[in-house]
Amino acid sequence: NHAFYPISDAMTYDLAAQFALIGQGLENGQHTDKPLLSTFLVIVHLIAGQDFDRVANVQAILLALLPALLYALGRALHSRPAGVLAGLLAAFKGKNAIASAWMVLSANPKVLTSELPMAVLLALLTLFMVLWLQRPQRRFAYGMLAAGLIGLGTLVRHNAWVFVPFFAMLGLHELWRVKRRAVLGAVLLVIAFAVSIAPWMIRTMMVTGSPLYFLGPLESVVLDDRYIEMEGEGVQDAGSSQPGEDLPESISSPLDQAPVGDEEPLTEPSENAVTQPAQTAAPSEPLQGRLAEALQFVPRHYFHNWITSVMVMPLSPVNDDLRTTIMSAGSIWQAEWASPRQPLEMLLLVLNLIILGVGLGVCWSRWRVAGLLPLLTFSIYH
Repeated sequence: NHAFYPISDAMTYDLAAQFALIGQGLENGQHTDKPLLSTFLVIVHLIAGQDFDRVANVQAILLALLPALLYALGRALHSRPAGVLAGLLAAFKGKNAIASAWMVLSANPKVLTSELPMAVLLALLTLFMVLWLQRPQRRFAYGMLAAGLIGLGTLVRHNAWVFVPFFAMLGLHELWRVKRRAVLGAVLLVIAFAVSIAPWMIRTMMVTGSPLYFLGPLESVVLDDRYIEMEGEGVQDAGSSQPGEDLPESISSPLDQAPVGDEEPLTEPSENAVTQPAQTAAPSEPLQGRLAEALQFVPRHYFHNWITSVMVMPLSPVNDDLRTTIMSAGSIWQAEWASPRQPLEMLLLVLNLIILGVGLGVCWSRWRVAGLLPLLTFSIYH
C-alpha cells in the first residue's frame, strides 16, 4: 500500500503498542520486553494515528525534550550560556543523526527504538541527581525522584540496572553525612525505587510465574547469543536481531549499500558490517575463545563509541558535507577506526580532550562530585 512500517525491534515494540490501542493490553496480555517504551508508543499513536510518517515526526517532537533537559543541566552546573550550548549541540546531533540514517546504523529521533527515550530519562536522572547533591539536605526529594527514574529506566532498557549499585554507593555516601537521617533516607530511596518497578514485577509474576522481568533478555540476548557455547548450531546471521537488542548506543558502523545501476557501493564490506556475512554456518567457538574475543572487542568498541559521542569539536580543518565526513576513508565514524592517522587529527583530538578537561575541572571546583555526574552517568551507561 506504498506506506512505511517499522521493522526489526521497532516492529516488535510497536506491535506490543498496537494490541494496547485495540484494548487488549500490551502484547495481547503476554509478557513484553521494554513495556514503558511500548507505552510511550501508545501515546505517540494516540496523537499521530497510524501514519508512520506522522508517528515518526510526533516522536521526534516529543524527544526534543532532550535539548531542553541538557540546557537545564548546563545551567545548574555552570550558567545559562553553558546550558544553551549543550542544548544546541544535542539538537545538531539529533539533526545529523536523522540526515545520516541511510549511511550509518544508528538510533535517531525518528526510529521507534529505546535509545532516544532512554537518553531523555538519563538526562532527567542526571539533572535530578545534580540538584540533589548540590544541596543534599534540602533537596532530598530529587534523590527520591532519581531512584524512581532508575526503576522506570529498567522498563525502557535493561542497561539501566548498572545504575543501581552506582546510585546506592553515591546515596549512602551523601546520607552518611547526616547519620541521624541516614537510615530513614536509605529506606525512602529503596521505597521510591521499588514503587517504580513493583507494578510490572507483579504483572510479570502473573504472566510468567516469576517477578524477575529482566531474566529473559539477560539469558537470550546477552548470555546465549554472545557468550554461551551453542552445541550443533551455526553462527546467527548478523543481520537478524532479538527483541530487546536495539541499535548500537552511538554511531559506529556504516551500512553497506548495494549498488544501484552503475553506482558503486558507498563502502567496502567490513568485519562489523550489518549485512549478512558471507559464511552462514560455522562451528561454535569454545566459551574461552569467545570470552577472549569479547575482552578485545568490548574495550575497543567502548572507547570508539565514547570518542564519537563526546568529541564536540571537528577532527578535520575542512568543512566537508555530512556524507564525506562520515564515509571518507579514515573517518572517525568508520567502525574500523582505531586512532588518528594524521598529526593534525591527533592535534585536534588533543584539543577536544583539553576542552573537555577544562570543563570538568570547572565543574569539579564548583560542585565536586555533583559536577562530574554527567561524565559519570555517560561513562557508566555507555
